[in-house]
Amino acid sequence: KIPDRNGGYAGGRKLSETVIVIDAGHGGSDIGSTSASGVREKDLNLEVARSVAETLDTDGSRIIMTREDDRDLSLYERTEVANVANADLFISIHQNNDKSSKAQGASAYYFSRQGYFSEAGRMLAQHIVDRMALELDVPALPAQGRNYAVLRETEMTAILAEPVFISDSKLAEKLQNPEFIRRQASTFYNGLVDYFSK
Repeated sequence: KIPDRNGGYAGGRKLSETVIVIDAGHGGSDIGSTSASGVREKDLNLEVARSVAETLDTDGSRIIMTREDDRDLSLYERTEVANVANADLFISIHQNNDKSSKAQGASAYYFSRQGYFSEAGRMLAQHIVDRMALELDVPALPAQGRNYAVLRETEMTAILAEPVFISDSKLAEKLQNPEFIRRQASTFYNGLVDYFSK
């Protein structure tokens, strides 16, 4: 394991005192996936990210967004924002996609490569997956280790999370609903609360 402080636990730290970078996946010419109803992943990610940022900001955390509008941003530019800010956490928001319209599930990823992994990332990813599954009524896919650039190049605890499958036909009409966007955002907040309360 990577020697995370406090064995991966928040260890007396407070959510309200953390610096968190919220990354809305894709953007600009990179639209990500598109739902059957025409919702573009880059737009949905941004709406969810804004809602997460607003909630955490109200709670007292210092929030930095990698993008606040529709723009191109490379993976390394995203991680540079977090590293320069000396952030405590990096959370990248995406939506999953599958060729089958029946695929469902909440997923999250933490850094892992060649036997090394982030214990803090794994714990945070699992807390958020559990909340996404509970609050969005979708199956929980186990948190998984990946060597994604946004997880590898960040110098702090980092996760990439996908609350739902944008390709899920059952969600086609919900994806643009402000209430569903708010519910997605609340899963990130509540997952963070769970992590910091352990």
